[in-house]
Amino acid sequence: MDSTLLFMAGVAVGWFIELMIDYGYWRYRSTCTDTEVELQAEVERLSTANAMLTSQLDAWADDRERVSALERSLQAKDAALVKLLARSPSANGDPEPGCQTQPMHGSAAIGHADAPDNLMRISGIGPKVQKLLQDHGIRTFGQLAAASAWELNAVLQKAAARLPLSRHELYLTWVEQARLADAGDHQRFKVVHDQIRQRIGYDPLQRIWRIGPRTARRLRHHGVTTFEQLAAIDITQLDRSLVKSGLDYGLPSAKLHTIWTEQARLASAGGWVEFEAMEDILRAEYPDGGDDLQQIWGIDAHIRDKLHENGIIRFAQLAATSADRLQTCLADADVDLLLPRQEVYTIWIEQAQLAADGEWDELEAAQSLFDYV
Repeated sequence: MDSTLLFMAGVAVGWFIELMIDYGYWRYRSTCTDTEVELQAEVERLSTANAMLTSQLDAWADDRERVSALERSLQAKDAALVKLLARSPSANGDPEPGCQTQPMHGSAAIGHADAPDNLMRISGIGPKVQKLLQDHGIRTFGQLAAASAWELNAVLQKAAARLPLSRHELYLTWVEQARLADAGDHQRFKVVHDQIRQRIGYDPLQRIWRIGPRTARRLRHHGVTTFEQLAAIDITQLDRSLVKSGLDYGLPSAKLHTIWTEQARLASAGGWVEFEAMEDILRAEYPDGGDDLQQIWGIDAHIRDKLHENGIIRFAQLAATSADRLQTCLADADVDLLLPRQEVYTIWIEQAQLAADGEWDELEAAQSLFDYV
């Protein structure tokens, strides 16, 4: 009996020990198996990521090579363009068949190497760009013609980015126009100017006396987009274009029509010397009453007169005026634009700064946001 109990106890103990050994062994194997699976998955993930990075690096290397090739091609085309222009008849001083030799009007032509030219005759150059060029020593057509597109980009890298053509393409047109203007080749200058105008789609009507962005937008809205179209407009069409503008030009519409159509005719024909002479006459005939503040969104004749009474007659003065001072100046004025006054004054200050800088395209874009306010 005792022997039987001892035997049974030994069997039980042995079975329990075996059970524990098997449990520990298989649990260890299971844990190892799970770890191996996780490690294998991580290795595969890393291998996939490595392959993707390698592929991206190869693609970037190809992109760098393509960019380098394009830059080399662009430089070669620039060099070819310079050689082509050098071989052109006008570059050699020989007029094309049927072309009459025109008197030169560049600073070199009149014998004053340092006399500045009106660079705003070049399509795409406004007052701010002209000032930047002059500040960097480019004051004549000859100097602009000698500049490369790369040099112009360095000078004007902080200028307005809203351009009708790519910067590089636009600068090349400036160089070509300046070369023709410096040589006094008005006929070819007009051809190039017209080609650029066709690319852009409209003329800078703001060049015309007392035409600002609001007036230019009204004219374009009625289909008048070029100097040639403005030169051909009749007084009835002009009145219809401006009747809802709310602007007070200080002149009878008949007089305004005569001035605008004549200036537009000169601009369309490329007669910038006569155009500038006419502007001098206009400035003498109509004493300076400051800038046309009505070109700022929301400013009508009543508000303009109130600003004038407080000594604010120029865009630069309005841009330098605080919103609080405007609130004081216009406390009894009727400013009803569906926006808080302080917000309206801030808008006026920002737009006045654009106008003072000659950034007419940027000003027009800013004003288009308020067409329905």
